[in-house]
Amino acid sequence: METKKQIHTIDTGLIDSWDLAVHPIEPILAVGSHIGNIISYNIETGKEISKWETRQQFLLKVVFVSILFFCLFLFFSFLLFFFSLYMVLVLIF
Repeated sequence: METKKQIHTIDTGLIDSWDLAVHPIEPILAVGSHIGNIISYNIETGKEISKWETRQQFLLKVVFVSILFFCLFLFFSFLLFFFSLYMVLVLIF
């Protein structure tokens, strides 16, 4: 078995880190806490990139989602909404 070497230590400053996600392409680590804070870090430097606060909302999962996937999700959600609205109007009249 090969021994792994620690490269960086990242102090998140969070008491409870609930979940983390590693970006599939960029060297970014996102850490979420149970009080709703999400902080992203550069893995290579260990420096904080950005911080989001969700107004004390409980955070269960942190994931990176492709923008293409997100756009397709929105498109099909709107398509389903308008189709459902059309069917309701057809049934009423």
